[in-house]
Amino acid sequence: RLLREIAYRNPRSSATSTYSNHMGVDTQEGRLFIQDSDGVYVVDLSEADLAMNERVSTVPFGQTVEGLMVDAQRRRLYLATATTGVGATITSLDLDTFAQLSSVVMGNQIYRMAFDSTRNRLAVNTRPTGAFDSALILLDLTDLSIIDFQLAITDGGILEVDVAVDSTANQLLISRLDGNQPRVEIYQLPG
Repeated sequence: RLLREIAYRNPRSSATSTYSNHMGVDTQEGRLFIQDSDGVYVVDLSEADLAMNERVSTVPFGQTVEGLMVDAQRRRLYLATATTGVGATITSLDLDTFAQLSSVVMGNQIYRMAFDSTRNRLAVNTRPTGAFDSALILLDLTDLSIIDFQLAITDGGILEVDVAVDSTANQLLISRLDGNQPRVEIYQLPG
């Protein structure tokens, strides 16, 4: 059952043409973060109604944001950005002040991200080169260092690949097409 609607610019029609994560919730403060082509909107869910356009504030960030992840427990906002000439970047921000904490270049484009809240890691499906290839990279979110686990995704097409992390079983799940047959692959993660 629909509880309520929030009116604002449509992130799907105005976002850059990527396939990354577009929303996240700060469960401690009751805020919804929505990625849009001109930034990240922050919506106070306690005040959300049909006239949300007047109450939305934006995260001050000077690059094109293509996706986001929220870690409410550790008070972090992770932004996937497209940086011309440098590549795609994951940037860690303080969730309350939006101060930039650290960043890491992840190739040419970031397609999908999945958060492992138990181990404070991020699985990132990225395009590592200019070719239409894809790789899955695991980041330690403490310092945005790359964990020794990388998985090349060579078949099934990069746009059909989605990722999830089962924190309890410490497993990575990837969904993709194999010809016309969709499948889910399950990988054991380190640590």
